[in-house]
Amino acid sequence: MAVLHYRPKGRSPSVLVEMADQTAQALPLSWTDRASPDPHRVASSPGMRLSGLALLDLVRLLESWEKSS
Repeated sequence: MAVLHYRPKGRSPSVLVEMADQTAQALPLSWTDRASPDPHRVASSPGMRLSGLALLDLVRLLESWEKSS
């Protein structure tokens, strides 16, 4: 499947792809890996883990809260 056109902005972001039978089909961007992940869905995914840098950010945030209270 080849991407013919990428339209990331607008009311309904999409990509135009060439199917195996040579026809073109518009697909919602949300069906592809080009879409920004939904933070609510990602946060509630089972087994979701934070990166090392995200963990450090979290520690710093908690420490700043502790110092301000």
